[in-house]
Amino acid sequence: MQLVLWFLIGCGIILRVAQYLVNRSLWMDEAMLALSIIRRSFSELLKPLDFNQAAPVAFLMLQRLAVELQGDSELALRLVPLLAGIGSMFLFYGVARRLLEGYATLISLGLFALSYYPIYYASEVKQYSSDLAIALLLLYLSARYAEPRRPSGLWTALFGAAGVIAVWFSHPAAFVLAGLGVTLLAWHWRNRDWAGMVRLSALGALWLCSFGINYWFFSRPLASNQGLIQYWSGSFMPFPPRSLTDVGWFKNHFLAVFDHPGGLSAGLAVFFFVIGSAAMILSSAWRYSLVTAPIAVTLLASGLGLYPFSGRLLLFIVPSLLLVVAAGAEQTRLALRYTHALGGVLLLIALFAGPVLGAASNLAKPRAPEQIRPVLHYLLTQRQSNDVVYVHHGAFPAYQYYAKRLGLDQSKTIFGIKAKQRFWNYVDDVEQLHGLPRVWILFSHGVSLNGIDEQTLILQYLDRIGKRLDSHQAPGAALVLYDLTGV
Repeated sequence: MQLVLWFLIGCGIILRVAQYLVNRSLWMDEAMLALSIIRRSFSELLKPLDFNQAAPVAFLMLQRLAVELQGDSELALRLVPLLAGIGSMFLFYGVARRLLEGYATLISLGLFALSYYPIYYASEVKQYSSDLAIALLLLYLSARYAEPRRPSGLWTALFGAAGVIAVWFSHPAAFVLAGLGVTLLAWHWRNRDWAGMVRLSALGALWLCSFGINYWFFSRPLASNQGLIQYWSGSFMPFPPRSLTDVGWFKNHFLAVFDHPGGLSAGLAVFFFVIGSAAMILSSAWRYSLVTAPIAVTLLASGLGLYPFSGRLLLFIVPSLLLVVAAGAEQTRLALRYTHALGGVLLLIALFAGPVLGAASNLAKPRAPEQIRPVLHYLLTQRQSNDVVYVHHGAFPAYQYYAKRLGLDQSKTIFGIKAKQRFWNYVDDVEQLHGLPRVWILFSHGVSLNGIDEQTLILQYLDRIGKRLDSHQAPGAALVLYDLTGV
């Protein structure tokens, strides 16, 4: 079994490195953060970031250090997330072997190694992979802290120090610490370990002080950032729920989190999660609380409007989901081993089908959502000296990143407006191109609303007033050359 566990760790690392080595183009969200990282000094990164971006200050320092040492290439910008992704494999194994029993450790590690989103975000220029690694580190240290009846001085010190530092590297680390801290306080109280409660309370005070300093000087603007609040508006838990729609929010988001970022088939995963919850509560309620308390605190923070409960922002709770699902899968296997052994095996196969097929598919054809780099290479080779380039607003951040790297002349570049829901404004904006003999239209990260697509709308209008001369496409990006002289 030990050999299989290390094999799974190796598979997880290989899948993460393979995704990294694809070296796909930066997509819009990555480029927006990357521009701040490469253009600013260490001290300038302490100020609010460009493009309404948000990232933990210590994560930004690491990213800037990687740029200083390795340059501003895509691989350099993704190095910190990759290292966090690789480290997460070892940390997850350490957590699983301490909190699960039987083959549940093997099941959970297999799911984590193959789960799509931890693999993908291990090579993205964002903090989600490091959020995941830090959550696992804190969970591992809390499990080590609580192994003996009286925690050793070493693990107490390590747990305390990690908590003080973690909030500077990860925004959701505060929710993880809150959940773990409350659970461990209850554990001390149950054991009537009053000295332990005092000791842990002292650690909590240090964590709170560190968080308070970080929040006041660096994170406070995020709480009032209307752009971010509006973007994630549907992801805050209705608290308290006041209608059937509000009640439906819980069902929809509970199911959605197993798919993204959990990477599992929601129906079967939820079934195993319920079974695993019951099994873990009966076996060791405090361990179950340790695993799931960060989820509960994050949900509460969402209800208070402090953190969206949705998508990639929840990557750090994936280990908690997988640990409970694995416990449920193992409990189901044990319950069926004498009467319906084949059924138990088939359920396990069904649980792993999605992650295995997803990992294999991604390995064969890695996800590359917005491949703007090859499109810009084409522009570089085909552009004539007097050609004008009109850059769609969704392509602007990536264009800014690659234009300098590729040596693109930006003297005849027009940056398009962001009209949001007023799509007719795009027609007015491209009217300024009327009469130009050669103008390239660069698209990426387009928006669709009520069946209307920005790119389609603009191109249909330009087709009416001009003539297409050339075009080049790649996944998520397009380049079209027009003669708009009206001939």
